[in-house]
Amino acid sequence: MAWTVRERRIPRWRRAGAIDILRASWIIIILWGELGKFYASVSWCSWPDRTFRYVDAQNRPTRIMIVSDPQILDRRSYPGRAGILTRLTQFIVDLNLRKNWKAALRMRPQIVLFLGDMMDGGRYAKDPDEYAKYFARFQSIFRLPPSVLSYYVPGNHDVGLGYNQVFSSRARERYQKHFGALNQVLEVSNHSLVLIDAPGLVEEDYRRHSAQTDFNSWLPTAGGSIEFVQSIKQNPIIEPTILFSHIPLSRPEGANCGPRREKGTIHRGAGMGYQNLLGRETSQFLLESVKPEFIFSGDDHDACEYTHNLPGSLGTKTAREITVKSFSMAMGIKRPGFELLSIAPPPSEPRHAESQCLLPDQIGIYTRTYLPLFIISLLILAYIHIFNGRKTPSFVDDEDQPFIRPMQGRFRTQDIASPMPGYSPKSLGKLTAKLSSRSVSPVATPRPDQEEFALPQMNGNGMLAGDVDPLDYADGLPTPGTASKPNPLRRGSSFNHWVGKDKEELRLSDPASWPALISSVLASYAPRFFGRNRRTASLENVSRLERFGRDLWRAAWPPLLFTILLWTYLFWT
Repeated sequence: MAWTVRERRIPRWRRAGAIDILRASWIIIILWGELGKFYASVSWCSWPDRTFRYVDAQNRPTRIMIVSDPQILDRRSYPGRAGILTRLTQFIVDLNLRKNWKAALRMRPQIVLFLGDMMDGGRYAKDPDEYAKYFARFQSIFRLPPSVLSYYVPGNHDVGLGYNQVFSSRARERYQKHFGALNQVLEVSNHSLVLIDAPGLVEEDYRRHSAQTDFNSWLPTAGGSIEFVQSIKQNPIIEPTILFSHIPLSRPEGANCGPRREKGTIHRGAGMGYQNLLGRETSQFLLESVKPEFIFSGDDHDACEYTHNLPGSLGTKTAREITVKSFSMAMGIKRPGFELLSIAPPPSEPRHAESQCLLPDQIGIYTRTYLPLFIISLLILAYIHIFNGRKTPSFVDDEDQPFIRPMQGRFRTQDIASPMPGYSPKSLGKLTAKLSSRSVSPVATPRPDQEEFALPQMNGNGMLAGDVDPLDYADGLPTPGTASKPNPLRRGSSFNHWVGKDKEELRLSDPASWPALISSVLASYAPRFFGRNRRTASLENVSRLERFGRDLWRAAWPPLLFTILLWTYLFWT
């Protein structure tokens, strides 16, 4: 009995197959994570007009997509971050906005209405060229088909709120030049859509409050928000009215926001350049003057539902307010979103309805999809390289086996003795057996199934003994001093084939050696394609860590190239 050490190796074609599987898997994963999941998320959304009852095709509902707080980042968005981190953050957020927008456009809206904060740094002082490039970046992300109309509501990040030396005095002028009017009324499907400049309303309300006067006694600023609202009050709108304001209307502290909100509620608060809610008196002034049936707001970044009572109305009339989720992944929410609003002209019933559409959790895709699967891929490659070349002890039975003295490297050529007259011991030639790749202990002997150690012997009658058939030497025994020439066509015969510098013995009787035989034949006829090249040979001499790194790169570069091409498509279409 003896112990021997074997080296277990995974064939190269199996390792290459595992790498190909990883490549294909990662390409599918990236395609799903970068586009498929976004399209699948929007596929669950539907326009709320399916229940509408309209008379004819001319009275079909108008479909409006409401987008809030995309806040295109700029260099001032994260002042504490290094320049390279700021650029990386901008790239990731812009990429997410492009994916969100491509998915959202599959809803095929007729009108897109932005609820403010289109650009995170639109209020800061910039030279005209810098602002023009900033606006062009916004347009490149939110590209619209020519048939789709777009309207904008100013937000505090677009025009500023209050006085600050870093805010531009020309912010409103720039906004009107690039986005349109600050306050406006749109007529759509016999509905009046009132778009109001909420930051301007808050600023003027500060001045009114400092003057200690009410809205009826206040002399409004020409072209300001209060003057705009008073004009609506003096000329009441007959059609159903929907109000759009960037800042939500006032409500009791801690009011419930409904099931759509991810966490918490909207709290009162104000600071440099922001105010969470309109004042109570300002909200009452808006509700009494406009008398909206529906209200949409933004700014908070998370969803919220609240129902307001309309003051001064006959009976009990209410206006439902929907605070729309941010469209961006960078606004502190898991799943961005947008609203779908359908409005139909009378006598259709109902006249308007809305539904929320959620987008995927981009950070979750990175942390709960890409990261775990990347770790699993590393473990698979590590397992392949740990298993490949692992040495394990093996117990063999050497009973009744002749003792063979182990030699370092290959066996020495042994002369085969022969009692046959007229032939020298060298007359049968020299047979060289290749030492197995397994190391042999001093007391170990080959197992019976290890045929490479079988040497032809002579029996007492001077005939070839053992498993060597005399028909292998059908052409006669070799003459003294010449090498024997076995018949390669006989079953059980053997021949040697050189592949590079390694000499392998292939037996036709052993099916396990057929792949090596085929490889050897192919290599002899087409060494360029099937032979061992320098690169293959060099891999045998590198360390396990280097080989792991090379296989990691072989598995990674096709998915990386696919990702770059996919991102290029997103940025250029």
